[in-house]
Amino acid sequence: MKRIALFILATAILALADMGSLMTEGTKLHDEGQYDAAIAKYKQAEKLEPNNALIKYEISYSYYMKRDMKESLRYIKAAAKINKDLRLNDAIYGMMGTIYDDSNKPDSALIAYRKGASFNQDSYLLPFNAAITFRRINKLDSAKVWLKKAVANTKLHETSHLQMFAVSRELGNWIDFYSYAMYTPLIAKKRENVSAAISALYNVTKSLVKCKNTNCETTLPKFEKTSDEDFAVVTTLAFTQILDSVGHRHYHEKDTSSTQQMEYLIHMLPKAIKLIADFKNTKNTENTLTTFYKGLVKNKLEETFVYIICREVDYPTFAKWKLSHSADYDKFYKWANEEYLQTK
Repeated sequence: MKRIALFILATAILALADMGSLMTEGTKLHDEGQYDAAIAKYKQAEKLEPNNALIKYEISYSYYMKRDMKESLRYIKAAAKINKDLRLNDAIYGMMGTIYDDSNKPDSALIAYRKGASFNQDSYLLPFNAAITFRRINKLDSAKVWLKKAVANTKLHETSHLQMFAVSRELGNWIDFYSYAMYTPLIAKKRENVSAAISALYNVTKSLVKCKNTNCETTLPKFEKTSDEDFAVVTTLAFTQILDSVGHRHYHEKDTSSTQQMEYLIHMLPKAIKLIADFKNTKNTENTLTTFYKGLVKNKLEETFVYIICREVDYPTFAKWKLSHSADYDKFYKWANEEYLQTK
């Protein structure tokens, strides 16, 4: 009996080794763009483990990459049916929703994202995907609801925060626009996302005032759903531009250099931070970043934060500032990492 048991165990170990080897080969072929060859390897592995959800997911992925949506959907549905590993949940339902999205079936895509999110309350990718689908079909309020779920579950997914400020801008939710647009450059690794956020902050704020010759007036954006708090933010920033000046130059005047753009942002954004932090939390003012901005004000780090997020606008100005404010620079990152992000 012992010999039989050992033989069965050895056979199982060899089968697992073969399956792992086939999966490794399949992944290599997939990464090289040889999708048919990858699928062949995965299907050999599937014969060894027909109830392995990961294998079926990989087959679906390769079919998706060769744009065979019918087969890709068939395998991802099979993966979802047998999957018991929460770690695979987002990948499986994310793939299913993506297939439906690419097949121009947004309603089916949203069903897939919702179902996957119901299994994993900590997911940020599935709510994010759902928000992108809602935005694509021009349902911005619904997109905002799902983006809130995404950013509630992550402090570091840059695209979720970027989409949050973009949708907030379109809806006229100015507190959220400034909150997420200022935060995005802090966590963004992609330079284009940093540029998009800073450009939006600069252009939106600059557009609040229109001048002709020496006559200036506010041009506040009008949206039906803009709250009193949101209106108060843009109104205050608009009047700040008109009333404040640096030397003989007014902040509402046209900027002709990156140094002037940097100067403008360094002047305006700390005021936006204080406005956001000073509001008492209401349904219009409380977001996942409220504590972040309150923490900046409490620790007197508003200007430090703005220099850091705007450094790509005019790096020489940032570098000069950092030389004389290294303690503030270190203090910000210590606070952000240890207290806000709670990482060491």
